[in-house]
Amino acid sequence: MLKKTRGQPSKYPTMTHDALRAFVLSGVSEQLRKEAGLKPDAPLGLTTKQLLKEAQRRYTTDINPKYIILHKPTDHPKMLASLKRGRKILGLNEEYIRTNDDALGGYLFNNK
Repeated sequence: MLKKTRGQPSKYPTMTHDALRAFVLSGVSEQLRKEAGLKPDAPLGLTTKQLLKEAQRRYTTDINPKYIILHKPTDHPKMLASLKRGRKILGLNEEYIRTNDDALGGYLFNNK
């Protein structure tokens, strides 16, 4: 007799909030590099907290909090832990530059 599992099916790792947060911050860091005229792999010189504040400033408004994933969890250490897990899933380094092409979520970056 086969044992049936119950409950919600597990998510694909790239669809978790951790990966989505890291993906948004990688996009913001890419935009900031273009605006500053830096190379795509140049260090930005921003901390994760500063980059997160910039992403919140660019993508949320009082009327439409479009990117709620940038605000929850509101506890900063939890947010940093979530971003670290997301970077690991997507193969990003601390500068949010893709360094591991074998990591999950490669299709997210192949839209060019």
